[in-house]
Amino acid sequence: MNLYDITKKISGPISPIGCAATDKDRYRNLLQVIELTASLLAELQCIHENNIDSHEASRSEAANLIEAFFEDYAYCMDVSPNSKGEGK
Repeated sequence: MNLYDITKKISGPISPIGCAATDKDRYRNLLQVIELTASLLAELQCIHENNIDSHEASRSEAANLIEAFFEDYAYCMDVSPNSKGEGK
């Protein structure tokens, strides 16, 4: 079992199904997943900012990996007002 599977198991279902009683719980689960995701992304951003200009190979490598992740993520998740949230 990996971190993704563990997180899914702990958070519970997050996709609405159209049943008000069930969807209320799923909405709470979704909020928790969003909060976790935001915290993880903020931590990655902080690590990137603190290491991007480093002359130490491991720190620079970590910052470059994070930068590549954010570039790929931004490319896949075009959330501009005209995109309707559709990825590219």
